[in-house]
Amino acid sequence: MNKIKSRKPEQRYKDRSNVFIPPFRFNFLTPFYDFMMKWAARESTFKLRLVEQARIEKGHRVLDLGCGTATLTILLKKAQPEAEIVGLDGDPKVLQIAKAKVTKAGVDISLDYGMAFELPYPDNSFDRVVSSMVLHHLTREDKARTLKEVFRVLKPGGELHVADFGKPQNVLMRFTSLIMRHLEETADLIKGSLPNMFHDAGFEHVEQTNQFMLIFGTFTLYKAPKSTEPSREAAYLEGKSKGISRKNPSPQTMVEKEKYYSLLRTYARIIAPFYDIIFGSFTFGSGSKLRYKVVDFADAPTGSRMLDVATGTGKQAFAFAKKGYDVFGIDLSEDMLQIAKKNNTCKNVKFDRADATNLPFEDNSFAVSCVSLELQK
Repeated sequence: MNKIKSRKPEQRYKDRSNVFIPPFRFNFLTPFYDFMMKWAARESTFKLRLVEQARIEKGHRVLDLGCGTATLTILLKKAQPEAEIVGLDGDPKVLQIAKAKVTKAGVDISLDYGMAFELPYPDNSFDRVVSSMVLHHLTREDKARTLKEVFRVLKPGGELHVADFGKPQNVLMRFTSLIMRHLEETADLIKGSLPNMFHDAGFEHVEQTNQFMLIFGTFTLYKAPKSTEPSREAAYLEGKSKGISRKNPSPQTMVEKEKYYSLLRTYARIIAPFYDIIFGSFTFGSGSKLRYKVVDFADAPTGSRMLDVATGTGKQAFAFAKKGYDVFGIDLSEDMLQIAKKNNTCKNVKFDRADATNLPFEDNSFAVSCVSLELQK
């Protein structure tokens, strides 16, 4: 079986060694990590469930992302001895413990040094990426970068399986989460934002498969397969990378345009928290009916790809999604998009920032395009 070779540790990793949080935040607690996980976190229970969920097959290449002391890595190898298991971690002290455990277990596992947000592997390298209690060690920015890296190294049809903090199940778990917020970068996960982060990275279908009550809080298991077809995000980013542009405006026009857009963004920042209330008052409470009339007017087959231009807080996009459309919403305002993403419970809706006058998509990309209350600007 051919081994996946990682690049040697580079200085940029060492320079960014402070961007992840070590076990329990402090380095001096690292030697006690295995003891705490075994007796206080029901590690054997949720990690075995994670291994079962991954359904590793003979010949699979599997990455244990943030392998830590290699407890999960060893379980993965024992579950399918004829799979290639690779563990990666950015903490040299933890990797030393991991190497000793792998040697003692007598299993053939590769352990690599590297950062989760800059994986030292080529595209489409793995059939499975498994991660346990890793994302809450990363800053919000690096969580997003890590998930995009995972999407990159997964093969089409491959799967990401994650166990980490989730939305508290009850009052007791909410109280426990208040403590953990101060020890780790858990706030996004405790708010239940992780599925949205998966979607933003390119995973179109995210499933919450299980939850466990631990003394640290609620732990949640997720499954996110990588589609065998190019995702909407991939097509969008490809358009960006190709620099698709329909116009070549003069420098003076560009300056004037940017000034105008700056004013629009300022306006949107002020009005975003109140936009839905204002829209509701303008339509005398019939805004929802109006949006669904727009959907009916489109009269396109279920599953059609639809572009919602100037999507704002996403209400029109959600109306299309509920009728079975595959929707991509764009807007210039990050403030509006933040509200749209926060309220997004539909798997068939994605949002991103883009200029409506210079769309970054190939010709003939959508069956339907919608613009609501934007042309007057």
